[in-house]
Amino acid sequence: MYYEQNIQALLATNPLHAATVKHLEAATPITDFELLACPDGGFTLKYRGVFLHDPHSPFEETRRMIAEQATLMADRVHVLLGVGLGYLLDELSQKSPGQIIIYEPDRALLRFVLENVDLAHLLALPRVALFCDQLEFLTALRKKLYSQYKLDVLTLPGCASLFADEIEPLMAQITRMELFRIQDFKTGEHFHVQWIQQFFENSSNFGAMETMDALAGQFAGKPALVISRGPSLDAMLPHLKTMQGAAVLIAVGGALHRLYDAGITPDFALFYDANGMREQVHGLPDSYLREITFVVSPFTQPTVFQIPSRGKLLMLAQNNTQFVDFLDEAFSRKHLRLGGGGTVSIIGFQMAQVLQCDPIVLVGQDLAFPNRQVYAGGVEMRLNEQGQLDLETSETLYAAPYALTNVMGQDGQELPTLQSYKSFLIHLEEMALENAKKEKPTTLWNASLGGAHIEGFPLRHLETLSAEFSNWKTSYALMEPPGHSVSDAALKTKDLLAAVQAFELEVGQHIQFWRELGLKVSRNQSDIRKLAQAMLEANKQVYARFSGYPFAAYVLIHELRTFQDRFQATLALSDGPFKAQKELKALCKQSADLLENQVLPSLKKAMAGYQAALASSSLH
Repeated sequence: MYYEQNIQALLATNPLHAATVKHLEAATPITDFELLACPDGGFTLKYRGVFLHDPHSPFEETRRMIAEQATLMADRVHVLLGVGLGYLLDELSQKSPGQIIIYEPDRALLRFVLENVDLAHLLALPRVALFCDQLEFLTALRKKLYSQYKLDVLTLPGCASLFADEIEPLMAQITRMELFRIQDFKTGEHFHVQWIQQFFENSSNFGAMETMDALAGQFAGKPALVISRGPSLDAMLPHLKTMQGAAVLIAVGGALHRLYDAGITPDFALFYDANGMREQVHGLPDSYLREITFVVSPFTQPTVFQIPSRGKLLMLAQNNTQFVDFLDEAFSRKHLRLGGGGTVSIIGFQMAQVLQCDPIVLVGQDLAFPNRQVYAGGVEMRLNEQGQLDLETSETLYAAPYALTNVMGQDGQELPTLQSYKSFLIHLEEMALENAKKEKPTTLWNASLGGAHIEGFPLRHLETLSAEFSNWKTSYALMEPPGHSVSDAALKTKDLLAAVQAFELEVGQHIQFWRELGLKVSRNQSDIRKLAQAMLEANKQVYARFSGYPFAAYVLIHELRTFQDRFQATLALSDGPFKAQKELKALCKQSADLLENQVLPSLKKAMAGYQAALASSSLH
């Protein structure tokens, strides 16, 4: 009765819902159910012997759940595990301005609900998303979490009973996802100023560079070896050398020294980190580097942009969204985005997928320290007094203290590893699972023998694989490095200059906003209740101002997120409003100073670089 209008509402709001509709079309109608009227005027469904809603008062059950389990703010993403008959969705959409993601694993039940309940006015809301596939749901949720939304999870008792076997492992995945987001957030908190400064310092090079889009599908069906610098790499070097003409060699920058020593020239080298780039290429001859195409992050250490190479491509990933959005807008073009990850090796795997390589083989991706070896070349574990891995920095190794934990090895044994490596491991396993669900999955292998067990990547020795790969390259350089003509580079550089000039004006407006807000807060000497209300309004104003400018606020978003949590806690104290006033004044000064003293100089430096590039003979 209502199915078509519900489906049309879904399709009108989110293109991802096309997959949900496809799943629903194949669903078998349910037969084991009973629809019952409730005393409060609502209904409940008895399905597989379980009441979907409270049989006495589904409305009161919904209101109680929201009061106890949801925070009704715009920065929340509310996850509903089970759609029920729509009461929870309806009430939550009215009370909260936040995002709502529904996961209903029972496709037959979901189809029944959409056929018999008019939810079109709710499903048509842009902030509502509905999924019945777990991977599609988790992918959508990850994007929300990485867009700085905070998480609520609500499950009707009836749904929790029906899906008991699925909910516990699903909640474990959601918890891990949130922990990874927090870890990535802390990384951003540490690096965000450096990232934005290096992005603009590097950006004068962007006009003459192509992005990863140029390689999409270029090596369909060709094998790819993603080469990291784990301890197992050393044993694989002789076999790698014999496979240079038979596979696309994608090397993490840190592996280059070992490859050079073994006489191996990779086709591509990835450079992603904000630091440690000069160490990755220190001492390597220009003649060697000129045979390699570099794939570089836009905010990586500027050193890498000056190193001679066969060519350079920009690597744009989903987890540097603000930078990619800026480039998309500057060049009036939507660029391909890799999924990103905490390690360059994950990006190397994603790059091989973009190239449409098959099979994809991990080499030196140990994600653990077998025999107390940290890196290829005999770099051994060394711990400090706090029990952290604390290697000695050298001209070829950038190091810092890292916390240790354990992970399961390939023989079921425990191996020491970094805490961050465990998240990389899970990310690789999730990508393997996603690949396995494709209509034509790519063959995946792990040749990192002796390292961590990576589910979805069966072990193979390179020696056995080399017998299966035939030589197909005419040289180690697969293609002429893509780039732009002189006139195209000049036009792109002018576009970037215009975009940065516009951004400079925007930053100036933000500085003025913070200065004026700081003065307004300082003058407020009202009584404690009025001051509390003023602080809340000021907090809303801050978020309203910056939520629409994710790139402009990039250097502030971490301060704002931390401030909001602290702000709400402070207001709950007896003298909270006055403490909150002091905190907000400090935030206003900190934010204005940050923009004025760190961001604006970066923009001016970038514009000088554009002017120099345009004045050079190569861009006349």
